[in-house]
Amino acid sequence: MGRRILVLALATSLTTTCFGLSSPQEQVRALATNTPVEVKFVDGSRQRGRISGVSDTGFVLKGQTIPYSQVQTVKELKNHKKRNILIAVGVVVTVGLVVAIIWAASTAAVLGGHN
Repeated sequence: MGRRILVLALATSLTTTCFGLSSPQEQVRALATNTPVEVKFVDGSRQRGRISGVSDTGFVLKGQTIPYSQVQTVKELKNHKKRNILIAVGVVVTVGLVVAIIWAASTAAVLGGHN
């Protein structure tokens, strides 16, 4: 019986951690101040901003104190600037290589045709 309780407790803990079922208070406390977030409220509305303060009863978003009781989830917004720059560089390099290969092939065909 002790093993069943231990397995159930472990499964519940893993499910909560893996699927983000922690409370809004835990979600907010896990983030650094000034982190960009998207807040989903219990009524279904959403708001984006940066958390500027945290207390036991709520947090401050865009100068407004929001009680945890009104919040369903808090999700950190990721900045994909570095990823997008790397993708753009990859595309430019690939296009450059294709153009260079086509140019080299056409030059070889023209030079080879005159011999």
